[in-house]
Amino acid sequence: MKTDIVDYHGTPLIQSDYDVLAALDEFVEEIPKIYGVDYYTFGLVIEENRVVQLGLNDKGLTSIPENIGDLTSLTTLVFTANQLTSIPDSIGNLKALETLGLSSNQLSAIPKSIGNLTSLQYLKLESNHLTSLPASMENLTSLVDLSLKANEFTTLPPSILNLKKLSWLGLRGNQLTSLHENIGNLTSLTTLILRENQLTSIPETIGNLTSLKILNLKSNLVTPLTEKDTWKDKLVKSGCMVLL
Repeated sequence: MKTDIVDYHGTPLIQSDYDVLAALDEFVEEIPKIYGVDYYTFGLVIEENRVVQLGLNDKGLTSIPENIGDLTSLTTLVFTANQLTSIPDSIGNLKALETLGLSSNQLSAIPKSIGNLTSLQYLKLESNHLTSLPASMENLTSLVDLSLKANEFTTLPPSILNLKKLSWLGLRGNQLTSLHENIGNLTSLTTLILRENQLTSIPETIGNLTSLKILNLKSNLVTPLTEKDTWKDKLVKSGCMVLL
């Protein structure tokens, strides 16, 4: 890593971080310094000569420079509402990352290296063209919030079904036809959004999600429940709002 301190538009910055921003400056105007980055931000936060938050919302980007992986102090990275078709493998070097926003792009795959982001807590992948997720996702043991809304999933990605800290999971507007029985392993879930899919039945194991407060199943094809379907009663008794 290049550790010399250089000037980035009046702010001292480590050389390796400067090189990443210089590569991005070829595609966007000067990135303004701001106080905090959210999912709809254009700007960056610099602390102690390192980039710690970076938001490039709605900039028409079609690619991310490979050296993005040199921003090893990043805790927040957002590329919402661009035209990205792929993510470089080097993103797996961002070990301090806690929030990653990649919604509203043209992504059909996520690199295996995402499994290296063991500090990641919030992952937004909605409104892409995803049909699967890499097996390495099972390593994201800090993940609490995962949005997969408006993609092209027909089944639940197996790699997310043992994420013990996951509390919010959104899969609205996909093409799900069934749910794996291992969904019952996600015992920290408090919100599960499955509306606007093609589900015809719900596995009994979903009744194991005793922390669940909201289960939204509206606009599916679920057949009328019978006395054999005990999962709803279990959830309601544990304080869950079930929307059918």
